[in-house]
Amino acid sequence: MKCKLYLHAKNLPNVAGLFKGKSDPYAVVKVVKKNQPAIEVGVTEVIKNTLDPRWIHPFIFEHELGTPMFLSIAVMDKIPKETDKPMGSAMLDVDSILGAKGNIKAKKMKGGGIIYAKVTPHTGMGDFNVQLRGVKLKNVEGLFKKSDPFYEVLHLNDGNWDTVYRSEPVMDDLNPTWREAKVDLAILCDGKLASPIRIRIYDFEKKGDHELMGEFETSVEGLISARAFAAGGDVNDTESAAAFNVTKKGRDAGQIFVMRADISGVEDPAEEREAEEAPPAEEEAPPAAAAPAFVPAVAAPPTYAPAVAAPPAFAAYTPGAYVPPPPKPTFVDYVAGGCEINLGIAIDYSASNGDPRQPGTPHYFSGIEKNDYEVRHFNTQNFLLHLHKE
Repeated sequence: MKCKLYLHAKNLPNVAGLFKGKSDPYAVVKVVKKNQPAIEVGVTEVIKNTLDPRWIHPFIFEHELGTPMFLSIAVMDKIPKETDKPMGSAMLDVDSILGAKGNIKAKKMKGGGIIYAKVTPHTGMGDFNVQLRGVKLKNVEGLFKKSDPFYEVLHLNDGNWDTVYRSEPVMDDLNPTWREAKVDLAILCDGKLASPIRIRIYDFEKKGDHELMGEFETSVEGLISARAFAAGGDVNDTESAAAFNVTKKGRDAGQIFVMRADISGVEDPAEEREAEEAPPAEEEAPPAAAAPAFVPAVAAPPTYAPAVAAPPAFAAYTPGAYVPPPPKPTFVDYVAGGCEINLGIAIDYSASNGDPRQPGTPHYFSGIEKNDYEVRHFNTQNFLLHLHKE
């Protein structure tokens, strides 16, 4: 199955050196399988001037439940024009993370600090396309400068707000129009369009100590509805759109308008049915016979008909955007929800499996290597053992 991985760390060692501030950490992730070389999955973004980074870049990888797989994580300090310095490293078992409460596991790293890894099933649910515009945002930069706003999108998960997207800053502008963003719905809200999300606006600082400008709470459905309210109007006409009020400590801090909000990458079943029900193409008709000679017709006297009032016009129904159904629960969802599992093993010595004393048969016991059945039993027990420990 496909899995997605999120990382954050705490209490990392500062390796930047004296009088150079704090380190700028990023993480390199590799997957490690038995008797196979490590494969790099990817690298997170660099977060400046912090020893407690929360990376938002997710990693997608394939994993077969019960098959041993480990995540090798190395945290590095980004140093421009020099060799990056290691800050810590750790190895985590994927099955143990999936079996942990909330699908998250913490581990002390070699070199210092604690790494937190969260692994959940990943199901393709389409992309959410969104573009936001700020109006009259509260300046937090001072008297003679303007703030450089950017925003983060946070998803509520097990009582915690996890950052899943971060925009680029718009420099020196209190009425910013941010670039269009495309976010995987599985990452944004697990495909649950009514699930709450929080949008926070910050003033960008090069040193990394960004200052909060304000925030508001909504959902994917809320953003789509706000955009639909202004459908058909000028996207630059803020008076025609539904605005979200930004607040900071209970005080107004500006407004956010939705310029675009829609879902793409999901096949609409209605369109598939229309394609299936479409009538077959008509065969080309044979050439028509030559027309007869023209004979002028005698005009008939006009017949009086009283005028009939036209029926009132009704607005045509316009269907809304297709909303995908919620995903079906996976085995991991059942385990995370507290489902109890018992394991029973039975050995079938049927004649079709051959003589267990003969090499090459499924039940052959060499005393050195495990046969196919033993390997599967071991992997299954090992995976369930992780769940039992949690």
